[in-house]
Amino acid sequence: MTWGQMLQSIGLTEESLISKAHDLHEKEEAKCERCGISCHFSIIASNQNIAVKGMYCKFLKEEGNKFACSVYIDRMEKAPWCHLAVDAKKKGMLRIDCPYNEPDDIIGYKGGKGKIRLAEKEYAGKWPVLLPLILSRVFPSYVNKTRFIEELSRREPNKEWVWSKKHGGIAFHEKGKMSAVYFVPSNME
Repeated sequence: MTWGQMLQSIGLTEESLISKAHDLHEKEEAKCERCGISCHFSIIASNQNIAVKGMYCKFLKEEGNKFACSVYIDRMEKAPWCHLAVDAKKKGMLRIDCPYNEPDDIIGYKGGKGKIRLAEKEYAGKWPVLLPLILSRVFPSYVNKTRFIEELSRREPNKEWVWSKKHGGIAFHEKGKMSAVYFVPSNME
């Protein structure tokens, strides 16, 4: 039986199958709220997986209070570290209340994992806990270094911030003051 005959036997044509696939793709894409959290790095503090403000993939661009991938169409080629939503969901890389992060028995995910974006007042309150954790960690080289240095400088204006290559990634630190011990995540995600 040919592909066309098989489709015909279930009441479809190649065009209708392509149309259904396109509609499904559009429906899935429409779920995205452009929060950018899946592209942000996070730190676990106070039993929360907190998205670090200003620390995200070099291809993520801020557009007001929304985010967009600047290489979205070719992201799997240009950003091999990128994850499809289904994989990011399993790894807890999505925002905890992301529309893609709903419980799903098909992939065996029960929900409840993910990152949170704290409101500015709460984030500022946790900053004294977050900063030492950030400064003691190595991040993948594809982090937007310039943007995070800007964020550090905004939060700690009396210090000069730089980044250095360390253990196959990069580390942020005050100029002239590097941490003696670094946590290097096994997956660097």
